[in-house]
Amino acid sequence: MDFTDYKAENLERIAGDARYKEHHEAVNAVLSTREKHLHVAGGIAVLRDVAAKGETIAYKPFHEALTGTKVVWSQGKAAAMGKFLCDTMGRCADAGLPMLASLVVRGDDGRCGPGFHRELVRLKKAAPEDDPEAAELAQREACWAWASNEAA
Repeated sequence: MDFTDYKAENLERIAGDARYKEHHEAVNAVLSTREKHLHVAGGIAVLRDVAAKGETIAYKPFHEALTGTKVVWSQGKAAAMGKFLCDTMGRCADAGLPMLASLVVRGDDGRCGPGFHRELVRLKKAAPEDDPEAAELAQREACWAWASNEAA
């Protein structure tokens, strides 16, 4: 099936729907050719590499790694990235992966944004009363351990 003319949001829906698993490879191939597009499969691939190095990545460099272009960071980009990371967390949860979005941090303090803990709670990976910083660290350590096991 040719997905070339499909809108990005429709391709993302197909890529995230297990009922269309036979089309995921073709859809991800189309998404990866679209410069400046954030797609979850690409985000997971970048974050696998970050996890394998035992590192974190700041929001702007993460965005640039996904799109292959330099970006002027703005409030709008930050909001879009927050939504994208929530989508990524949902996909990770569905696939039994650790919360790879925990590796994307603010450049000034090395912490996830406030939406990360809210999404952890929504996905039942943390309780509302849990310390957000401790929950982030636990998720980050789980990512690094997972990547270490994947490499072995």
